[in-house]
Amino acid sequence: MAIPTNETRDSSDRIILVAWLAVVASLPFFIYPAALLNPGFHADGTASSSTTPAAIPEMVWIFPRVLLLLLFSVPGLLWLRKRFSLDRFSLLVTLYALTFLLSAAFSRDELQYILLGASGRMDGLLYAIGLTAFMLVGYFLSKESPNVLLAFYLAISVGGVLEVVVLTAQRLGFDLLGPITRGTPYTDILTGTIGNPGMLAGMLLPISLLSLGAAQSPRLSPRLRTWATIVAILTAAGIALTGNKSSFYGMILLLTAYVFLQRSVHSLLLAGAVLISLVSAPQLVPNRTTYEHPLIPTASIATRPAIWRLTLKAIAATPGQPLIGAGPDGLRMAILRHEELIPEMLNVYRISKHWPKDRQVTSIKPLYSPEDPIRSRTFAVSFTDYAMGRPFRVNVDKAHNLFLDRAVRSGVLSALIWALLYVVPIFQLIRSHEPFTNAVAMALAGLVFYYLFWFPVPQVEPLHVALLSLAWGVISTAQRAEVARAAPTKPTP
Repeated sequence: MAIPTNETRDSSDRIILVAWLAVVASLPFFIYPAALLNPGFHADGTASSSTTPAAIPEMVWIFPRVLLLLLFSVPGLLWLRKRFSLDRFSLLVTLYALTFLLSAAFSRDELQYILLGASGRMDGLLYAIGLTAFMLVGYFLSKESPNVLLAFYLAISVGGVLEVVVLTAQRLGFDLLGPITRGTPYTDILTGTIGNPGMLAGMLLPISLLSLGAAQSPRLSPRLRTWATIVAILTAAGIALTGNKSSFYGMILLLTAYVFLQRSVHSLLLAGAVLISLVSAPQLVPNRTTYEHPLIPTASIATRPAIWRLTLKAIAATPGQPLIGAGPDGLRMAILRHEELIPEMLNVYRISKHWPKDRQVTSIKPLYSPEDPIRSRTFAVSFTDYAMGRPFRVNVDKAHNLFLDRAVRSGVLSALIWALLYVVPIFQLIRSHEPFTNAVAMALAGLVFYYLFWFPVPQVEPLHVALLSLAWGVISTAQRAEVARAAPTKPTP
């Protein structure tokens, strides 16, 4: 067997680096143009003939991203065969992959849901494989080349500005995306190229925070610092236009923290400009759509604690905890298998559907037989104001919290792993006086705040874990440099 030379190794490193950055740059725009490719497709999901397929939203927004990760995972895993070494980061990621695999294997779910995840989510085993490979490749690339972080920032900053342009055009009533995805412009929701305003805000949040540090970093050229200033202001405006509260309030919190850590007039002025953009954007950009999502607390926030209580009870009821969870569609399967969780699920509906305050559940009766498929289970629920009963199916499938979502799907151990993956680099990089490095910690802290109220999705999570991987790479490089400085030098003979 031929031994790879340094030249061959460098060549393969360059190829996989270009491929990794290409995924970062293209993933936000990797969508399936259903209406463009299927001229008979209409916005109501119908087709002009029986031979014209109608694409569902998950095929438009999610499947292309999962496919992109899977395609990358093949060369990525081959490259990792020669580069992989077991250290803190790779051990944590490998353990998470193992908990996910075991949870899927023992989930007793149907194969299609194990591989693809919940209906409309596509975050099953195939996605987990692609995501894990993507994380590990990014980490080992960053250990070899410290410039990967800057290249990553440039890629996502360009993507972030383009997203704000698309988002602003949609808000103004000039939507070019809807005609190629569903056959008619989006006037009821702001999608960007991500498919959901809250998920789009989750993409823009770390970009804006990273841009704060890039705009002040002496390592960057004046042109790049100017670009970063523009990006910070534009992406902050984009966050406000989405109406996503977790990103909006997270941005305000982290702006304050960044100014406190940097303690300079420049950081104060820059943060002030970003804050003005964040607060004033909804007033400056007219809304010519029917999408209204105020930035003040609403019922969606009140629903979160009810979902979290339901998830905690589902975790406690799942066999195999804390080592493994209930599988890719874990929360839904736990509720379906444990009928004592149905009242808690109905409490989530009570808040989200604005039931009358005096409405009480009087009875819950199953409308299925033991032979029926578990996912078809329906319950007849009677109320004090509706004694005849109404049918309810289990549609709650996400905890709306990254760590609870990981815990119910792949075990409490995997939730602890993800807590460590985020918290360790935050605490190590937050002490840096270099603005860009400090901003990496702020961006990760912003994601933690965001993920307290949201669950990860294939549309944007790969970008988040890419930043996470590079942060760990920065830590590893700094530690190696510190060891090298501390090592005694041999005297020259």
